[in-house]
Amino acid sequence: MLTPLSTIDIINARLARLESLKAQTPIGIYGSFYNNRKEDLIRLRDSLRKLGYNARISEDLDGGSGNIGGISKSVWDRELSERLINESDAHIFVVPRRREGESDTLIQSVSMELERLNTLIECGTKKNQQIAVFYELGLMDLKEWGVGAVFRGLIDRSQSWTVGEFERINDLLPQARSFCFDALYRLGR
Repeated sequence: MLTPLSTIDIINARLARLESLKAQTPIGIYGSFYNNRKEDLIRLRDSLRKLGYNARISEDLDGGSGNIGGISKSVWDRELSERLINESDAHIFVVPRRREGESDTLIQSVSMELERLNTLIECGTKKNQQIAVFYELGLMDLKEWGVGAVFRGLIDRSQSWTVGEFERINDLLPQARSFCFDALYRLGR
């Protein structure tokens, strides 16, 4: 029979294991860096880090050097994106809605990253990946500028993904936190 002291020891050991898993499981955050949207992604990353999660955006992988070794910025950005996908086991895609004055290609990079990850999963290169797609309120509205049918179809057919909607990045934190916790469980580490 367990004594109260041994029960506390078991609980403390499990909590320590959870904290260890949070720190060891790389979580990639993908989204637009256009204008202030990068700050939104950084706020989301930092909020998850404060909870002990190993959350990263692509720029966290460049070593802080800012040196891209003579290659173009766009090639460097692509390489960082590939590394983030390859090195992460859980992935949070933040898909913004285009606003007046913003580029028509606002979500192009994040949708390409999602498709790349999906292709790697389908080809068997990446296994047991946890994916969340959070899109900004109104993005899926067919009457407004939003996403195309192929992107929408990818979301609709992916039954195991966590999908949610948000109005402001701060609204996303509870959903992202819940996804991260569930991802640890599903990864079965």
